[in-house]
Amino acid sequence: MIKNFNNDEWYIWEQNACPMLLVLTLNPSFYDMKEYFGNCLFNTICLFEPDENGNYQGKWILRPDEGVSFGQKTVDMLLCPPYKNMHSEAIKIATERLLKKSKEIQFNKEIENLNNEQILKIFKELEKIYYDYYKLAAFIVEPVSFYTEPVLNKYINKYMKDEDKGNVIRSLFTIDKDSFTIEILKHLKECSILLKEALQSNNDLYDEIKDIMNYNNFEEKATKLILNGNCENLLKKVKEHSDNYYWKKNNYYSTTYITEEDVLKELFNKNSFDIDNPVSFYEETIRKTEKAKQEQLSQKSKYYAELPQYYRNIVDITNLSAESGDDRKKIVMTANSAFDKLFGVISKNTNVPIDDIKLLIPQELEYFIEAPQEYKERFEERKKSFLVIQTDFALMDEMIDIPQNKDEETILNWKIKSMKEPYIAEGEEVEKALNKLDSRINLFEGTKGNISILHGITAFYNKDENVILGKVKVIKDPKKESLEQDEILIAPSTTPDYIEFIHKCKAIITDWGGQTSHAAIVSREMKKPCIIGTNFATTILKNGDEIKIDFNNGMIEKIN
Repeated sequence: MIKNFNNDEWYIWEQNACPMLLVLTLNPSFYDMKEYFGNCLFNTICLFEPDENGNYQGKWILRPDEGVSFGQKTVDMLLCPPYKNMHSEAIKIATERLLKKSKEIQFNKEIENLNNEQILKIFKELEKIYYDYYKLAAFIVEPVSFYTEPVLNKYINKYMKDEDKGNVIRSLFTIDKDSFTIEILKHLKECSILLKEALQSNNDLYDEIKDIMNYNNFEEKATKLILNGNCENLLKKVKEHSDNYYWKKNNYYSTTYITEEDVLKELFNKNSFDIDNPVSFYEETIRKTEKAKQEQLSQKSKYYAELPQYYRNIVDITNLSAESGDDRKKIVMTANSAFDKLFGVISKNTNVPIDDIKLLIPQELEYFIEAPQEYKERFEERKKSFLVIQTDFALMDEMIDIPQNKDEETILNWKIKSMKEPYIAEGEEVEKALNKLDSRINLFEGTKGNISILHGITAFYNKDENVILGKVKVIKDPKKESLEQDEILIAPSTTPDYIEFIHKCKAIITDWGGQTSHAAIVSREMKKPCIIGTNFATTILKNGDEIKIDFNNGMIEKIN
């Protein structure tokens, strides 16, 4: 059941995601944030189902107008120094606790031998620490980005004189520190320097690797030669990369542990490896990113100086929000590895596939462990379609507790209670629930028909190339799909596991995201032309479509 949502009123975030890992981020955004902040995140509908290619996708559906009003309150608080300082200290402490606990679980081999009762106890400990972190991270990321971008856009369009006002916005949204993507690249460069030293100091090793460069499975064979050679310094640095960035190909659906062998294969990638200078690819890529970053920051400094103090403060909060969002991705992906390790043990103990266990939401895990057999048929229904609704009040009839006592005192004192648990529906019940919602909150729109032009927000482009042509590749599951050099990447949004495609693509187009999204930040750092926030590029564009991108107007046009 794939329907077109009403993009005028609703914003759709889409990822290759499972209910367990995505709802883990939404639970603290409601209950914990409400207790901490007095408000919860905007009302949310999550729909999980396979797309037309069979990839299990999660759609997070929300009203942007709710985000703007919530964001205004968040920004007002953060502009008060005591609140801002308190939040900064709190998130620092929560981050350290979460990373410590996640890595403790990840590298504890004894966990694999524990029973389900012991695993459940560890899960609840990690869940509590995760929620303590995420309520703080959600507080400063989504609400802020929903509010600050239109506020700055409105001011710049009205008062600033620069002809390219889009460039002013893009510059002001450039974050000051390196993103984790650049951090990873710089560490790979350190690995490649030691690889170069190993090849230069060992002629036999150099000759053996050169001889197999045109063979199939070159990366795997070259990796074995390094592992069997005398390359202690290189292997030490490679292990350091694995220990620090083992989460870098994770997403909200599955996790992949990056081993030392995986790091070596990455260094030997045929598209970038130069046997005489293995450092060259990383040097050139980092040089380009640093040059682009300095250009953006220089412009940012110029435009920042022209702003009144209030709008400077808004830019500062936006920068803090964007950096927090970038940090949040790597912290969440680290935690996802730890959660997945626990689910793997439960899978072994119950003889239920881990992918089925991740069709649960966190509140159900204890019930599942007590009676796994009761979920067997429900898992099959959830693979077809699964709905999770989270609001701060009961949105569906079934959740509303109307008082039976009709006396005057009861009626006068009765009030709406906050919904403590998500509303869920599975299989055929999903469409019924969504249709009921549509009649009340205008969720769907009619068939889009033959759309040939899309509009979005330009996050970055090279000024001497404001129009480009190319063929598209729609990628929703980076683990299953591939992209050829200079194809245009079309994605719902991007996460760490898209990095390989971002290196190779000619341009990036996403459904979701603003100027502080992962795709926008990385595009500016890596000088990749990018348009964000098209809402449904992945639905309208198909693999092989030829398109023209006009970055001045944020317009994508199908030309074949």
